[in-house]
Amino acid sequence: MTETRQWHLASRPTGEPGLENFELVTVERPEPGPDEVLVKTLYQSVDPYMRGRMRDTESYEEPWDVGEPMRAGVVGEVLESNADTLEEGDVVTGELLWAEHAVADADEVRRVNPDQGPISTALGTLGMPGVTAYFGMLDVAEPTPGDTVVVSAAAGAVGSVAGRYGRRLGGCRRGRLRRRPTRPTRWCTRRRHRRVRREGRVAHRRVGLRCGD
Repeated sequence: MTETRQWHLASRPTGEPGLENFELVTVERPEPGPDEVLVKTLYQSVDPYMRGRMRDTESYEEPWDVGEPMRAGVVGEVLESNADTLEEGDVVTGELLWAEHAVADADEVRRVNPDQGPISTALGTLGMPGVTAYFGMLDVAEPTPGDTVVVSAAAGAVGSVAGRYGRRLGGCRRGRLRRRPTRPTRWCTRRRHRRVRREGRVAHRRVGLRCGD
């Protein structure tokens, strides 16, 4: 028997999750059925929304069941394929299990092109966070010259990309100081907004970007 490991939700956390809320379980590695693929996890995302899925409450995502494996965005390599659209060795991404290996329907994953950038970016700038930021800025916010775009979570996966889109696509150029610095905002300032620092401004909790200046 070939084995693999999965992370299960052992109990529902109260407050901040701890190790006691999770269990690493060894199980038999699944075999792909018709039109399915076996994927080996290479990269996996851990996102804030997952905390909500640990609660047994109604939300936009179904809660995870206690004793069952959790799910996450994954980039992985196809080890076995029973689908015409994917081959062994393809790199794919999709919402799979917190596991070393997982089986998925071929139409539930998409192929990742390694020539477009590091494959890990399929979970970031070239994945859900980047797409959310792109359409949030272009289709929802629709910044025009003279507008001020405020990204309230500019150190997050979506917000850090949205701030860049705002500057590049809408001509946004300025950062504004908001409240005292925290660890995420110091990262935001040092790593993502060097240009703002050079201008003598610090982007802290919120980043205000004025378009068309």
